[in-house]
Amino acid sequence: AVVSTQSTGAMPGYWSLLRGAEGGSVFGASLKCGLVILALAVDVAQIVIGAVGVGDCPASTHLPVYLILVGLITGSLVLLENFKSDCCNTSILAGLRSSLALAIVGIFVTGSIFVFGIFSTVDTENPMIHGRDNDNYCNFWVYWAAFVFLAVNYVFLTLGVLVAITFCLALVIRSYTVRKGGERAPLIERDERATSSKTEV
Repeated sequence: AVVSTQSTGAMPGYWSLLRGAEGGSVFGASLKCGLVILALAVDVAQIVIGAVGVGDCPASTHLPVYLILVGLITGSLVLLENFKSDCCNTSILAGLRSSLALAIVGIFVTGSIFVFGIFSTVDTENPMIHGRDNDNYCNFWVYWAAFVFLAVNYVFLTLGVLVAITFCLALVIRSYTVRKGGERAPLIERDERATSSKTEV
């Protein structure tokens, strides 16, 4: 799902891709359309997997609910960002986007705890062990859908941070170089004038 950077700041996942696909060209419009459809498909898949998996993940009973919520919220963000309408006040829409963005950040952190907290003990294959319910069991699709979604978002988040750090370093180096160049210019001019004076003498 994609959110305006003005309302969300740095957001995890594939959202930033849609912002980068905006443009006046046919290719840019087609790319953005494809990414919107892909984002909505991912959101719908999360909702369906979560709904089907409710009650089928005793290792972490909140995981199916997490999938449903993250699918609903990110899907809503996609629609608000990419299918704008004149029916509502702009400030209201901006506030709604900001609220949903904050919600998705909280759910992202909470989901990470749910998913990675049981990574070493979760069993996605055996709901029963020796005729008894397996407390470490979680539906294969529920667990791995949540795991992959979070992992992909962490990858994009890491890449975004690295790009931001690189950009900031480049600005610092450029600023330092320009300042040093400005400080050296008067000295060079003075040396040139001194050399010129000696030559004339």
